[in-house]
Amino acid sequence: LVFVDESSVDRCTTYCGHAWLIQGTKAQCKAFFVCGWCFSVLPAISLNDGILHCNIVEGSFCGNTFKQFIERLLNNMQPYPASNSVIIMDNCVIHKHP
Repeated sequence: LVFVDESSVDRCTTYCGHAWLIQGTKAQCKAFFVCGWCFSVLPAISLNDGILHCNIVEGSFCGNTFKQFIERLLNNMQPYPASNSVIIMDNCVIHKHP
């Protein structure tokens, strides 16, 4: 089995939008709101061999970059029922419409 899932990080994700407090206490966080860079990572992780392929981009993945990633990943795949023969991924829109 090979698992594929994209993830991203940007400067805005370092701030939490909620907090746990003592009842009646007001949550406060003073920080500058800066949206700067954003990076996305797309790994293909095998149960048997670890990371088979990984792509990191500045910004977000689109259908075309995802399609290129899968095309490169297929070079590391095996025919079924060998190991690394099945790809598991979520139902993200970019997986359907390149």
